[in-house]
Amino acid sequence: MAKRHKLVTAFVGAVAATSLLASCTTTGSTDPSANPEDVTGEVTMWVYPYIDEAAWWADEVEKFNEDYPNIDLEVVVQPWADRDTQITTAIAGGQAPDLVYFIPDQIGQYASQGVLADVSDVIPDWSVYTEPAVEGVSYDGTIYALPILQSVSSRLIYKPAWEAAGITEYPTTWDEALADAPALKDAGYYLVDYYGDAGPSLNLTFYPLLWQAGGDVLSEDGTECTLDSKEGVKAIEFLQTIFENGWADSTYLTTGPDQNAPLQRGLTAMTMSTASGTLVQSGIEPGDDWLSLPPLKDEETVTYGAVGSLGLLEGSPNKEAAKVFLQWFSQPEITREYNLDRTYFSPIAADTGLYEEGTLQAGEEKQLDLVKTGVSAPNARQIMDLIKPQVQAALLGQLSPEDALAKACTDVEGILQR
Repeated sequence: MAKRHKLVTAFVGAVAATSLLASCTTTGSTDPSANPEDVTGEVTMWVYPYIDEAAWWADEVEKFNEDYPNIDLEVVVQPWADRDTQITTAIAGGQAPDLVYFIPDQIGQYASQGVLADVSDVIPDWSVYTEPAVEGVSYDGTIYALPILQSVSSRLIYKPAWEAAGITEYPTTWDEALADAPALKDAGYYLVDYYGDAGPSLNLTFYPLLWQAGGDVLSEDGTECTLDSKEGVKAIEFLQTIFENGWADSTYLTTGPDQNAPLQRGLTAMTMSTASGTLVQSGIEPGDDWLSLPPLKDEETVTYGAVGSLGLLEGSPNKEAAKVFLQWFSQPEITREYNLDRTYFSPIAADTGLYEEGTLQAGEEKQLDLVKTGVSAPNARQIMDLIKPQVQAALLGQLSPEDALAKACTDVEGILQR
């Protein structure tokens, strides 16, 4: 049979967003068909722009059709803005794609609504993936997407600041960092950057500190808010100490990051939770003067990391063909190529060493097992929006840490009880 038409569509120009090694058997995938020409179908997949996605996927579609000539794969590059509205509108209108690029908080959201299909049969042995990768595509014990990307929000050290302060050993704990802060301030540097306004995700600001203190937003079963704990209070008090002593710029408690921020001006000694790619996107070109280290520890050594994945919609009439594509894309060399081209990391545990030793990316890759993928709940985003203003109020001195977290939990419990 003749090869079917291949198409990659970009609804919006590929604008950059903030956001294995062997054969298919490395991941435990099995050949979905003894004869690939027997597999037919039309599969539409929505992806979002990190790079020039239309050009990249055009090449991948061509490779895929060399193996599966009778599956018509259309890749549509959608804009990041209002992506959830696009998805729900398309589903309601009967125009939904078969596969969609998701991140962890969307998995819980859509799986709880019955929108996603179980794809656990795509990979026979999921243990070949990192634990955070599997966690990030699972909800209530079921796997709903194929992980294709991992990121790490690392602690990035600006070495000239520490040299200027005469500090020769970098801190590894909260207490050590606070002890170093006065010398850094005397040398003209802030200890850290922190953004407390409503814009930045708590996954990159408050949540990692909460986890490091040994706390969490919700109970393990997701039925109770546990934010108002001694660990939550300790995380806020840690930040209060920093701001009260001028060890971070308090301007950014009410203003989002911009080009005048101390980090952009080379006046911050370290970031607490930032991906190196985000640093580059902010206009900083890190060289040998930057270093990636594991997150600071209080009770736990943990940070945030995202998982990018391809989820199959339950309403798809092309599930067999879509699963064939997922199996094909799970090949180690394809997943590696995808991540190298976007400066991210493979979710396949054995696929390491993507970047040259000594680079920020090589340092970040070593931290993949230290990440949490956020709050696993159907309404994780709404929960975050309720917590943000209360944490900000505590840091501005408008509420005590205890009162702020108690109010946040009251609001969160209202969502959990719906």
